Amino acid sequence: MVALIAIHGLGKREVTTLLLADLDPARGKLVVRRPSGRHIVHLDELTLTLALAWLRERQRRWPVTANPYLLVS
Repeated sequence: MVALIAIHGLGKREVTTLLLADLDPARGKLVVRRPSGRHIVHLDELTLTLALAWLRERQRRWPVTANPYLLVS
């Protein structure tokens, strides 16, 4: 979350509404829904590495969750 805010300038509301489907790790892209439309964020190497690590941790902690949000706590 910190990398998305600090490096890519996303807002709190944008980060908290991201869905798993918004992340495309193969292409290193993230779709952010804004009132003006969809915004594509091209993830840098650090942010992509952190996102992939988070996906592994999310799967380890909540292997059967149906929660569609990218970030859960």
